[in-house]
Amino acid sequence: MRVPLILHPDSTCDAVRSLYVEVQRLRHGRHILRYVVEGDVQHIRFGDHVLNKRLDDLWRHTCFEAFLQVEGQTEYLEFNFSTDGWNCYHFDSYREGMKEARIVEPRVEAGCYDEPIAKGTRAHFTDLDTFDAYRAPFVMLQAHLELKQRAELWMGQPLRLGLSAIIEERNGNRSHWALRHPQGQPDFHRADCFALELPAARPA
Repeated sequence: MRVPLILHPDSTCDAVRSLYVEVQRLRHGRHILRYVVEGDVQHIRFGDHVLNKRLDDLWRHTCFEAFLQVEGQTEYLEFNFSTDGWNCYHFDSYREGMKEARIVEPRVEAGCYDEPIAKGTRAHFTDLDTFDAYRAPFVMLQAHLELKQRAELWMGQPLRLGLSAIIEERNGNRSHWALRHPQGQPDFHRADCFALELPAARPA
């Protein structure tokens, strides 16, 4: 499924024409999150390389985020992805009990494309058939999540998913994007921002 992220009403961003996320829920606890940013992407600040290194404070610059919560529970996971690294935190409840979560290290792939990509081209991405659906120039970041280690997130339980992003332009402007925004300042941790419902997954 593909879902758009909405710019917070107090944010401005000249560099982004559209920002959306494609979500694939596969078997055995595997998920793929594909963030696509279309627009004047040369004006967006990204790190130089995908390090796949666990780092804190990624949200201070361009960062793509996901929040996973079992339906009816208060605890949740927060994932941060960027071209500088990744992290995952567990919260007992809204912004309480934060600690690094034990998960299988996600695989993160990213690329920036200034020209249209020929139909059927895979480039270096895995689990991706074509690029022809994306309007150049665009940036894509793809995260592969393996959640089988956390059985509560992949067997027999429906999930609520929050998707969001912080975009930092090269002039220092930062904007906030999400499926849904609460009243007031941007706050991706609010349960009412976990707006995408995923049905319970099965191992086969």
